[in-house]
Amino acid sequence: MADATVMKIALAGLLHDVGKFAQRANLEKVFPEIIENYDEFCPVKDGHHGYLHAAHTAFFIEQYIPERLFDKTELYNGARHHKNSRGDIYKEADMLSAGMDRSVYEHDEGKSYKEARLHSIFDLIELQYMIRDKKGQFKSKWTLPLAPMGENPGKEIFPYLDETISRDLSEISYEKLWQQFVEEVEQIEGSSPAAWFHEIYWLLEKYTSRIPSATNVFPDISLFDHSRTTAALASLLHLAGNSAKGKFLLYGGDITGIKNYIYKISQGQGTGGIAKRLRGRSFTVSMLAEVFARYVCRLFGLTIANINFCGGGNLEILLPDTPEARNLLAEFEKDANTWLIETFQGELGYVGACVDLSADDLRNDRYAHRREELGDALGIAKLQKYHTNFQEDGFWIEKDEESERVTACPSCAIRLKSHAEDVCDACSRDREVGSFMPKARYLVFSASIDKVTHSASVQIPFGRFGSVLLCENYHEKGNKQSPSDIVYRITGDASEGKAFYRLGAVLPVAMEKIQLETEADEYEDGTVHAGQVLSFTTLAQMAAGDKRIGVLKMDVDNLGQVFSIGLGGEGAGANLGADRLRSVSRLATLSREMTVFFSSRVNGACEEIFQKWREDDANLWPWKDKVRNIFYLVFSGGDDLAVIGPWDRIIELAGEIRQQFKDYTCHNPNLSISAGIYICKPKEPIGFTMNKAEEALGEAKKKGRNRITVMGETMVWAREDEKSRVFQEELAWAYPCSQFEEEEIITEKVYQQGSTKPDEVTTLTFAELREFASELDAALRSGGISRRLPQHFITASHTFFRRKYDDEQDRVVEEANFMVIPYLLYNLERNASETARQKLKARLITTGDTPAYVRQAYFPCKSVLMKSRKS
Repeated sequence: MADATVMKIALAGLLHDVGKFAQRANLEKVFPEIIENYDEFCPVKDGHHGYLHAAHTAFFIEQYIPERLFDKTELYNGARHHKNSRGDIYKEADMLSAGMDRSVYEHDEGKSYKEARLHSIFDLIELQYMIRDKKGQFKSKWTLPLAPMGENPGKEIFPYLDETISRDLSEISYEKLWQQFVEEVEQIEGSSPAAWFHEIYWLLEKYTSRIPSATNVFPDISLFDHSRTTAALASLLHLAGNSAKGKFLLYGGDITGIKNYIYKISQGQGTGGIAKRLRGRSFTVSMLAEVFARYVCRLFGLTIANINFCGGGNLEILLPDTPEARNLLAEFEKDANTWLIETFQGELGYVGACVDLSADDLRNDRYAHRREELGDALGIAKLQKYHTNFQEDGFWIEKDEESERVTACPSCAIRLKSHAEDVCDACSRDREVGSFMPKARYLVFSASIDKVTHSASVQIPFGRFGSVLLCENYHEKGNKQSPSDIVYRITGDASEGKAFYRLGAVLPVAMEKIQLETEADEYEDGTVHAGQVLSFTTLAQMAAGDKRIGVLKMDVDNLGQVFSIGLGGEGAGANLGADRLRSVSRLATLSREMTVFFSSRVNGACEEIFQKWREDDANLWPWKDKVRNIFYLVFSGGDDLAVIGPWDRIIELAGEIRQQFKDYTCHNPNLSISAGIYICKPKEPIGFTMNKAEEALGEAKKKGRNRITVMGETMVWAREDEKSRVFQEELAWAYPCSQFEEEEIITEKVYQQGSTKPDEVTTLTFAELREFASELDAALRSGGISRRLPQHFITASHTFFRRKYDDEQDRVVEEANFMVIPYLLYNLERNASETARQKLKARLITTGDTPAYVRQAYFPCKSVLMKSRKS
């Protein structure tokens, strides 16, 4: 738990600018006492009060902060930061957080500060594709609507291309947003300062993530991200002795081996429940980084505001550079690995590293450089994993376990079990967690390692580092609650606690009792009760035609570069230098926005495709109205995801997630995502199927990124959207005509047999090939073509554009035979009706794209054949 003084300072930092929200809601017109606070909280320049939001902050503290929990003196000092002298921790933290010294006087934040909207951080990312105009400025046009970032935000939080549209589309005003905010603040029932802090932290994220921190400079930092980094820095400055020259540590950690461990799970004769074990294991491992990050914060007496990033097995924390700091971290890393070795038999490991970071570094825009140094240090640490444990007695000798445990667990093949057990304790807990997750409404992080006795709950112990509790009703009378418990809702009524934990948690769950033959291996007599998770075998039955599942893996391209150099250009018309764009607040914003997408919007995409599946008249699965979803979200967080579902809908889901990712990231050509799909029978070993999906993803990356590989074919997702930067008028000089699409999207280099130089050939995108597949599918369903026609198209691709590997030249070469057109015309005549024949001729031949359609015929034609196969 955070130190009491640090807790107050962090809260003061978190609230120091909440008055900007109140001021934009015109509160001084309703509460004249705010004006009476000007003298105490607002500095005077040229006979006028400035920074009027400070008086509004003081009003919020007076009205809404409970005196029973907090001495308000320190909080008022945070509100007074503009009036305080240089050296004050809140004044210094405020400027360091912004990554600049705000020299522009903010007495009214500019005439239009109530109308200005936050610009998306994604619109400023520049890597290989130039997005600045001839003057080196970004001319950012994508703004975010004024809206709460709720529990499961929809597309209403997405950026819009024009600020005026963004403002018009927003149906909410600052006044309405403020009213909603304070109504929820008044409902907080935190019984301790720590609990109250976490509740207000979430509400500030919910309501101020789409509010600009400042409008007298380029508004690309949200009020929430500026406030949380200010809270973190104020805490560190306090621990550094209130020194404006405070020295800190930038600490990073990485849990290694996660994916291999998650997928090292097998059916095992008689074990059953592989889907539940997979989900339970994935969730448990996803909590590791969170538990470790929160433990480190407790170790130093800090709040969660000091966690810059936590997800995907990685963490980054701002820590004080105290004399004992490095020793504490070294001891933590050793203890963490000791526990990981004992618990996961060396399948998982932990490495950590830290670099020096000072207030001067932040003041002089060196934060990004320190972050790069941290990345290098972590890379070296990964080469020395477990080095702190090697010299321990017994490290190289397996410890004797209980004598009756003599058989390898058939599920994980890592731990031992007794003859009486079907799986080991850990796999049994994975199954218990996976079974309970559909019912869970609360997620609790506890510093306590004592076994809890909550009804309807499951506890996951993490050794000395604490525990995680999933429960159906945490607040139920009779449940023992620890003062160290930090409680989050993961679903349910907001009146039962405010704090919400974003969790990628989509599961195919029965909504009522149903009996399925496909569930006989999982449940007695195949009877599935409400709230129980369906098996992969049942998911396969939900597919059209061929009863298979699809395994989808997706990953953001070049994310390391996005964070390290993506914000390295001239500054958006705001005179920001390359390093100033990479301030702690901007990188915090970038990190949080990615987390929101992968933890919330992926859920939304799954729901949208599920609803389309349910409403599809061609879907004849008899129980489609009795299930809650058709996708099994194995994991989603950080920058990647893995999903299992019916093979045909998995392909559709991949396209939907990619489209939403582009909409969310402003159609910036420097931000893309790649995907790999493996289609298989539902009982193939999960480790094998995940590895095959990973291989497909790797192929998409290898062939240029911004691609998907499915059925062994790799394609660029789609043509560039008209909203893309490359089509904006000010960049016409950089991307004349259709040069960008020709070079980056619809062209592939192919070596012809006997040629020493590659030819550039036209290719089709995933979207275009799916459209072709839809046309074939519709024609097949209506009787316009026979099943033989798509089979002939596949034959043509193998016959007329045969590819083979030339080991002498170490490359793939093609043998092209352009007699393909007579072949197509002959088969169209034999296997298509007049109407279908003319339509297909127009697509395949008249357009001149015959080679492209034939070269890439396998994916669209194979998918049509699979969908039309009779079960």
